[in-house]
Amino acid sequence: MSVNNSVDSPDARGRFRILSGAAALLSVAALCMCLFSCKKSQNEFTAGFYGLTRETKEALRAELTLRATMSGHSVLFVEFDDGSPLAGQIKGKCDVIFAPDGKNARQVMERAAGDKNADKIPLDAESVSGLTGSVRSMAVASGGGILNLPVLTDTWEMLFDTALTAGMAVPGNWDRAEDFALAAKNKGCLMPLIFAGKESDCFLGFFSVLVESVSGQGALERAGSVLGDAFATRAALPADQENALKSSQFTGAEKPVEDAVRSLSENPDSPLYAACRMLSRWLKAGLINNDVFALTSADVEGFMSARNAAIVFAPLSAHRRWERDTAERYKSLPQLSNQTLPFFPSRLELGRRHLIAGTVMALPVSGNAAMKSTVLTLASSTDAQENLSRGSGLAPVNARARTPDIQADDARFWIAASGAPSPSLAYTACASPAERDILKDAIVRYIKSL
Repeated sequence: MSVNNSVDSPDARGRFRILSGAAALLSVAALCMCLFSCKKSQNEFTAGFYGLTRETKEALRAELTLRATMSGHSVLFVEFDDGSPLAGQIKGKCDVIFAPDGKNARQVMERAAGDKNADKIPLDAESVSGLTGSVRSMAVASGGGILNLPVLTDTWEMLFDTALTAGMAVPGNWDRAEDFALAAKNKGCLMPLIFAGKESDCFLGFFSVLVESVSGQGALERAGSVLGDAFATRAALPADQENALKSSQFTGAEKPVEDAVRSLSENPDSPLYAACRMLSRWLKAGLINNDVFALTSADVEGFMSARNAAIVFAPLSAHRRWERDTAERYKSLPQLSNQTLPFFPSRLELGRRHLIAGTVMALPVSGNAAMKSTVLTLASSTDAQENLSRGSGLAPVNARARTPDIQADDARFWIAASGAPSPSLAYTACASPAERDILKDAIVRYIKSL
């Protein structure tokens, strides 16, 4: 029996029409799916987190989700590796990044400014509406918009145990603060002055506070620039040169940073001279226990709870984690002085000062419209700012937003009364935890050598 396989046969023509119809339906279905996918992608965006506390990430997740939903958008989240520099991780992974102000944030902005779609990336300048003037001045303008949006600030504090302040003058300058610490020491206090010296970002934050207070913002900026160059030199060292630089005291990889710290600290007009000698003096006088460089934030709270910490240096983010009974026993310099003195004493006029604070920045890296419309109100909306401040424990940047407590209100007030808040050396000179460890160790070694 023969079979007609010709394409002109009735059976073949029928099969051809069926297949053609099926192909057409598949094509239409694929087109619809494509259109649906494109429409969906226009209504969603991805936000990335880098170098933030757990509380800050949770607060941002909640507020971004709320605001995206209100606008008919959806948001996804990614977390970058805090242990590595940010710039090398971000390509194509998200539309906006939330990260601390400093070296990593600057590199992201430089990358955005050089992108082929650079004209589409900046956020609307309206995003900074309602911010305090000093914080608003941090926004970097580009193409009629901005490349960074300040969202929250994590201010450093100097806190006094009120059980020891009765009958004493308000320690409104460093000499009086030393007298207060000495009196506490003479009463048997184990830690007259205390900070989390084992944690590099905490030590460098505290050290930056001293530099800004006694030598000014210009000195801190010069030090950050020189140390940043030292880390660049360190990264570029070939293995043979690194081995050649080794000495009995320092490894070759650390040598450029050690040399930079020394050059920044040797002469009376050097940027780090006064701060290093202040710490050296406190060590020799027993106001700082040598063990302080091995303490974590949890250890600091332990000494506070045991009533063995007279003056505590800590960021607002650490303050939020303390037990309530412990935290309530400590007062800041603004509280002790009835709001006439800022967080740290200084001979410099307040208008010339730039208080040390970590500023959480929103950094756009794409022109995604859903992202822009959602992020637009994070700082300008008083409701968004109140939610973020309450959830993170940090201070709002909006001038009119309600604050959850006096600490957040004080932080906003004193930043507004001074210049733009400054990141610490942990973030201006360093791009990773490993670099922060190297810098901390170099500074501590130098101080102990004096």
